[in-house]
Amino acid sequence: RSRHDHTPPEVARADLSSAILILAAWGERDIPAFPWVTPPADHAVNAARNLLVQLGAIDDQLVLTAIGEQMNALPLHPRLSRLMIAAQENQCVMEASIAAALLSERDPFVQTPDRHDADDGPNVESDLINRIVRLQRHYSGVPDPEIHRAGAENISRVALNLRRSIDRRSVDAPISDPTCMAESLSRSILAAYPDRLAKRRTSESTSGLMVGGRGVKLDQSTSVRTSDLFVCIKIDGSGEESLVRIASAIEEPWLPDDKLVFNRECFFHQKLQ
Repeated sequence: RSRHDHTPPEVARADLSSAILILAAWGERDIPAFPWVTPPADHAVNAARNLLVQLGAIDDQLVLTAIGEQMNALPLHPRLSRLMIAAQENQCVMEASIAAALLSERDPFVQTPDRHDADDGPNVESDLINRIVRLQRHYSGVPDPEIHRAGAENISRVALNLRRSIDRRSVDAPISDPTCMAESLSRSILAAYPDRLAKRRTSESTSGLMVGGRGVKLDQSTSVRTSDLFVCIKIDGSGEESLVRIASAIEEPWLPDDKLVFNRECFFHQKLQ
């Protein structure tokens, strides 16, 4: 009795970035004029367009870029497509394919990993990279009680298909050097989540401020302990401070110069009046 008469259509609930990318590939320039069965909300269309512009998939006129053409050819959400393309440039396609599979498929970890770094893994503050390292060790024959075997096999199959989609030469590529892989994959993650970059409020705080002004708080199980900059990969909640379940540390020199904006702000100081 408490249910609504009709379920809201998916176009009113879903992220529209994939749909907008397809329309751009078709040559559509006027999104509202497209004959939608149910027209999407303007704010949802604008959010999707802004994300695609930040990912480098389209320009301000909704014209597909060269990167956008590559992204549209991959069977992934635009974020993860951008991750794979950046990984190809950074030579970490194998690890990125596992990352994309982890972020698009059911989590193979039976519980949230409570270790802040992976055994024999790179010394990096990244929940995603630590999971990848643990999965790779699992695939090499080292058992992990926190990994569901069938779930891990599914991740492996999806990752293999993604590697074939972007570069068949990388299917049987050897595993990268752990330290180099960590930096290359972290740079690729930044390319896929430019709008999720956050800065820690203070050196001792677990709270941060994300691009756009959204407040976030790192989950207590996260590996990101000291880094001043981090990418919020998985976020829960929409309150004053959304909880970041999966994060990855970022170095300031990795930030693209063309995306940095510097402002001088003046404010009134009560104690100096």
